[in-house]
Amino acid sequence: MLGRIGGEEFVLLLSDESAAAALATAERLRALLEQSWCEAGGQKVKVTFSGGIAMFPAEGHDWESLFAVADKRCYAAKEAGRNRVVGAEARSAADRETAFRLPA
Repeated sequence: MLGRIGGEEFVLLLSDESAAAALATAERLRALLEQSWCEAGGQKVKVTFSGGIAMFPAEGHDWESLFAVADKRCYAAKEAGRNRVVGAEARSAADRETAFRLPA
């Protein structure tokens, strides 16, 4: 299920996915969006995606705790250069510099 939660923020809920499968799905979405353009004010604008992944129940048992983890990782993705997805593997500042990206 995909939904907009405000501004430029969206949430994608996947059921029965492993952390690796969720990361692969988010990475495929990121790669597709990276190839897209939209028009704004008569100008072509490149589309990119920065995302954070949180896993239920390992990283939270309710919406607030899961969203907090995913939001923190989304900001880590942005700090690491944008247009990337960060999951549980990027917990330290050093890890954020090499946020996980799967090959196409």
